[in-house]
Amino acid sequence: AFGFREPHRVLIDGTFIHAALMAHVRIKDQLRVICGKKYTPMITQCAVQELRSMGKDFWGDLGIAKEFYRIKCGHMSRQWDASLPALECCKRIIGETNEK
Repeated sequence: AFGFREPHRVLIDGTFIHAALMAHVRIKDQLRVICGKKYTPMITQCAVQELRSMGKDFWGDLGIAKEFYRIKCGHMSRQWDASLPALECCKRIIGETNEK
């Protein structure tokens, strides 16, 4: 239905990771319940950089983000401060039709 196929790709940003961490929710466990066994949690380079830029208070979030498949979005230059905001990056990755 709806053209979904396994493994389900789940794009996650730093805000979601932070909210889950604050609520003591294990993202991978909950995705397994929702999606079944075949899923791939993903995060963009820009979202990881956004977490890095938030400082020490977000190191736990960053540790969780590093467990996910990292999408090489291409928005990063060689300088770390040249990324897009995570929301804008996610919008561009998904696109108008979300073919993946």
